[in-house]
Amino acid sequence: MAHNKILTVGIPTWNRCELLKDLLDQLTVQISEWKLEDNIEVLISNNGSEDDTESLVKSYQKKHSFISYNNNGTNIGAKENVLRAMELASGKFWMMLGDDDRIHDDCLTGLTNLLENGNDLGIVLDSSKFKINPFENKPDISLTELLENFYWHLGNAGFFISRTSFLKENLKRHPYEYFSISWPQTQLQIMGQYQNKDLRIHIENLNILSEVVHGQVTVYNSYYLWRTTLLDLLNAIESIRNEID
Repeated sequence: MAHNKILTVGIPTWNRCELLKDLLDQLTVQISEWKLEDNIEVLISNNGSEDDTESLVKSYQKKHSFISYNNNGTNIGAKENVLRAMELASGKFWMMLGDDDRIHDDCLTGLTNLLENGNDLGIVLDSSKFKINPFENKPDISLTELLENFYWHLGNAGFFISRTSFLKENLKRHPYEYFSISWPQTQLQIMGQYQNKDLRIHIENLNILSEVVHGQVTVYNSYYLWRTTLLDLLNAIESIRNEID
């Protein structure tokens, strides 16, 4: 288990060994080349995959001590696997990547430098993929401004980095069932930031994500988009209403 890392890159995965391999290649090459082994933990949470995910990860662990691994043994559900990965993270900050996400070659050094010097940071948003950023000249915003303008980015892998304590402390207070099936990370960050008003919400062009192969492996339809982007998000907001003014 890694200790005293600045950042945990959490990767929940299930039965997508080949996609995971490509992402691990990117991460391990970049971390090794830039000597970030002491700063970054790569944490893979395997949701009981039936393919070669376990043997793949163990082969990478033999070469890279910064890789941590959890196997749930059985598929406990996507939400539960995300939450489990959050509980196991040892870094001061947490960033989630999907096994189908891909990153730019030079993104981790700038990110770790920012986090290393960011003792007053709560949430960091990468604005490089924003279509509109009304706060382009205002790097720090309030929680109200975040919710009014960028709340959806708190659910998208690769867009947000949050303080790990936001996640762990609220997971101690509430069971998994408390959280939304699609947006648990959004709920946890909002709750954590509200509980720690002295910490900053920072927006910066960190250029983390490159191409994403999500569209190649997921068939989107109007119901899925409506459910995840509207219904589940509204339900998530309602479920934590009593936690926030």
